Amino acid sequence: MTAQRIRTGLAAGEFRLAYQPKVDMRGGTVIGFEALIRWDHPTHGLLQPDAFIPSIAEDEVVEALADWAIGEALRQVDVWHRGGVTTSVSVNISPRDLLCSDFAARLEAHLARYPLLQRGVLELEVLETTAITDASAVVQSIGRCAALGVPVALDDFGTGYSSLTYLRQLPVASLKLDQSFVRGLLQNEADRAIVKGILVMAEGLGLRTIAEGVESVAHGHALMALGCTLGQGYGIAKPLAPDAVPAWIGAFEAMPPWGRVVE
Repeated sequence: MTAQRIRTGLAAGEFRLAYQPKVDMRGGTVIGFEALIRWDHPTHGLLQPDAFIPSIAEDEVVEALADWAIGEALRQVDVWHRGGVTTSVSVNISPRDLLCSDFAARLEAHLARYPLLQRGVLELEVLETTAITDASAVVQSIGRCAALGVPVALDDFGTGYSSLTYLRQLPVASLKLDQSFVRGLLQNEADRAIVKGILVMAEGLGLRTIAEGVESVAHGHALMALGCTLGQGYGIAKPLAPDAVPAWIGAFEAMPPWGRVVE
């Protein structure tokens, strides 16, 4: 897929967002949703990000795509809030977005369109941290986002050789534990040790940790036994259409698969 075709698709309204829940497994509550981009291509059908994002990673159109996703996610959260559903949403961005000199200004403009939304309703998840070329500039950009009430998370944490370096340098609020470790948690002692180590480290740094790849109730129990109560994955729910979100929240919180643990 060429960058120009993606620009055409944006102009034609061919992109949409699906929303995958993030939950507190111990408390049985929904803490937010990750907005996942989809391309409803007129010829190739519904395309996942892997089918088009890698080809534009070095092109400025990736910034336009992120800008659209932020605006659309905020619009949808506002719709939910007006309908009585209070939740938050996270949007994936790349280091390239954070390095744009006008990124914070564009972010502020998006937020200004929805004055009724509370601070913290939007979170940004940074992908591909190995692509960061100017750490000091990214630190400043994350700081500007935080000043706007938009926290930043490190996505797919633990997969890049430089993850620990960036964890030390970047003022992020949370980590998304990579699903490759979580999926192997039940059979692989090494994965279990890695997950436990990351959780201890994150707690020591005062960072919230969310586990991706929660594929079953058993995975959730294993994570909670290690001290991780926040999770996301197909064992909780597949990405949902926007209209399905309110009913799903009600059904999940009425009967969470792990019950409710009262501290």
